[in-house]
Amino acid sequence: MHRFISAPLGLAALIGCGQTDAPPTDGAAPPSPPQAIITAPASGDSVAGSGFLLQLDVRNLTLRPAGTVEEGTGHHHIFLDRDLGAAQTEHAFEDLPPGEHRLIAVLGDHEHRRIPGSMTDTVTVVTGGGGP
Repeated sequence: MHRFISAPLGLAALIGCGQTDAPPTDGAAPPSPPQAIITAPASGDSVAGSGFLLQLDVRNLTLRPAGTVEEGTGHHHIFLDRDLGAAQTEHAFEDLPPGEHRLIAVLGDHEHRRIPGSMTDTVTVVTGGGGP
């Protein structure tokens, strides 16, 4: 059974509200885009029990709590049956029902808009399996 995230409208708003950046006009290479990378669990992992530890790597962006207005910063939204957005890079999920769960990491600015050009990450994990 596939479980969908309980905040699809928030995700759609973040993804759909992206803006485009104008290319640099001084001949300089554009900066590397911000990235949210789910480092654990790996996509397709099966874990024993009803929980797991999410680990997130964010590159080319400094995480700050939502609402912080500071150049080069942003926050993220992690979706797994609910939205997490306190700029944490780890979160222990517990007491999840057995089955497949999809994690999505999205980077947003202080107004909850998707950061232009930023890369999102999605992994699927199965709880209640025979994994570690």
